[in-house]
Amino acid sequence: MNYQVLARKWRPQTFNDVVGQTHIVKTLTNAIEKGRTAHAYLFSGSRGLGKTSLARILAKGLNCEHGPTASPCNNCSMCIEIISATSVDVVEIDGASNTGVDDIRELKEDVRYIPLKGRYKIYIIDEVHMLSNSAFNALLKTLEEPPPHVIFIFATTEAHKIPQTILSRCQHFNFNRITYQEIMERLGFVAGNEGISLDERSSSIIARSSEGSMRDALILLDQVVSYCGKDVRQNDIETVLGLVGRERLSGLTNAIADKNAKIGLELIKTLVDNSIDIRVFSKEYVEYVRDLLIARVVEAPDHLIERPKENIELIKKEAGLFSLDELQRLFAIFQQAHDEIARSGYPRFVLEIALVKAVKLRPLKPIEDIVQRLSEIERLISAGRTEHSQDVKSKEKATFIHQGDSGDNENNPPIPPLLKGGEGGFSDEDKKDKTEEHEPSGYHPFSWEQLLAAIGKRKPNLRSYLEKGVLLNMIGTDITIGYDEGSSFVAELLNREENIAFIGAVVKDLSGRDRRIKITKLSGNQISKEGFGSAGSEGEKPGRQRSNKDQIIMEALNILGGEVVDTRRPEGGK
Repeated sequence: MNYQVLARKWRPQTFNDVVGQTHIVKTLTNAIEKGRTAHAYLFSGSRGLGKTSLARILAKGLNCEHGPTASPCNNCSMCIEIISATSVDVVEIDGASNTGVDDIRELKEDVRYIPLKGRYKIYIIDEVHMLSNSAFNALLKTLEEPPPHVIFIFATTEAHKIPQTILSRCQHFNFNRITYQEIMERLGFVAGNEGISLDERSSSIIARSSEGSMRDALILLDQVVSYCGKDVRQNDIETVLGLVGRERLSGLTNAIADKNAKIGLELIKTLVDNSIDIRVFSKEYVEYVRDLLIARVVEAPDHLIERPKENIELIKKEAGLFSLDELQRLFAIFQQAHDEIARSGYPRFVLEIALVKAVKLRPLKPIEDIVQRLSEIERLISAGRTEHSQDVKSKEKATFIHQGDSGDNENNPPIPPLLKGGEGGFSDEDKKDKTEEHEPSGYHPFSWEQLLAAIGKRKPNLRSYLEKGVLLNMIGTDITIGYDEGSSFVAELLNREENIAFIGAVVKDLSGRDRRIKITKLSGNQISKEGFGSAGSEGEKPGRQRSNKDQIIMEALNILGGEVVDTRRPEGGK
C-alpha cells in the first residue's frame, strides 16, 4: 500500500510552492543568489506554517548539483536525497528526542568533517527549544564560529524559550499565520489536481477549521475524502469534523433578536440530542458574534470575515438586527460563557443561562441622553441644596405643629418653638422662661437636624429611614414621626424595639431626659401639611423637601434602570 497523505504529497518542494511567507522566501532567495548565506537561521511560528519544509528547500538550494540556486531542480541526486531524508550532508535532528548535552557534544564532533557530496553540511534541528540549558551552552561556541562548510537551521514553535545567547547568533525569521484566502486557494489547487470536487462553502469550512495551518487544512481534507469520497459536500464536512453549521448559528442569533428564549433553548436541546459538543458550539458562536460586530461597523467587511460570500451577505442582514452596543454586550456574554463552559461540568446549562441573559438584554440609552439628564439631576440637587440652605437660615422662626392640633382653641394652644441654644427666634430671657415652663431641670434643647446628625454618625441607614418621615411633634415627653402609606415598610422597620431604643438613647444624650418615640401613619390631610413652620413662616417644609428628593431619585432610576435597595447619606451629611 503506497498511498501518501495529502499533507506529505503536496508539501512545498520549491520556494515558489511556499504559501504565505513571501517575506522569508524573498530574503532567502536573495541571500542564495548574492552569496550572503548566514551560518545559522532560526525559523519560528505555530504549527503547519512550513518551517521544516522551507529548511529543506534552503538545503536543496545550497546543495543542488546545479546550484547554489534559488530554484533547486528536485531531480539531481542531492535534491532527491534531501527530499527522502537520506542525505548524509543534511542531518535532521528532533530536538525533543535529543535534548541532552551528550547529543550536542556528538554533533560538535561531526561538524569538523567536511560534507561528503554537497557544498555544505546542514543541520536542521526541529523543536530546538526542547534542548536543555547545558545542551544550549555546549552549542554556543560552535554556533558562533562554525566551520565554513556548516550551516545550522533551527525550527521552533516557542521562540520565547530560546536563550538570548542563541538568538543573538542566528538570523531569526518569524513565520506568519497563513491567511484564510491563501488556504482556500491552495485547497482548490490540491483538490483540482487530485480530482476532488470541493465547492467554495466546503473549502471555506476547512480553511476556517485549520486556524491558519496549511498542513492541518490538508489533513482535514484527507479526512473528509476518506469519509465521503471525492465528491465533498458541506454536510459531510460538518459531520466529520463535528461542526455546528451556519444555520444553527443563525437560528440562535434570530432567537436572541426576537427575544424568544423558547426557540433558543430548543435549539440548544437539538445540539445536545445530536451529540454536538457544546464547547465547540460556544466557540463557533463567539466567532459568529464577532463577525456580526465586524459587519455592523465596517461597510465592506468581506476581507475581514473568513466566510463564503453568500454567508457574509446573511451576516450583514443579521448584524442589522442589533445595535453596536448590543453586539458588544452579546460578545461579552458568550465569551464569558465559553470560558466557563471550558471548565464546567454542566456546559449545556452555562450556555442556556447565557442565552437567557442575551434575550433579556434591555437597550442602552445613548450616552449623550444620559449626560444631558445627569446634568439635569445635578441642577435639581443644586437647587435642593440652595433651598435647604435657605431653610436652615429661617429655622429661628420654626414651630412644631402637634398631630391633629391647629392651636386655635384654649385646649390646644400653639406649640412653642423648638429651643436652640444660641440661635434666634426668642430672646435669651424668653428661652429661659419657656424652658422652665415646659422642661424639667437638666434639659438641653436640640433640633431635628441635630438628632439626624447624631444618629447618622452611628447608624447612617437609620438616619435615611428617619428622613423619609415627617416630624409631627417634638415637645414634652413625646417625639412623633409620621409616614405615608408608601413608606409603611420604613415605619415598620423603625418600630422595631431595638431601633426605638437606639433613637431614645440618642435623644436622651442630646436632651438630658427620656422621651417616648412614637411612629404613626399619616392621613391624606396630614401628608399635605407642612411639617415645619407656621402660616407665613419660611421654616423647613419636609413634605416639599421629600418631594424634591424623590424627584431626583426617580430621575436617576429612570436613567440608569435600577431600583432602590437602600438610601444613605455621607457621614455628617445634610
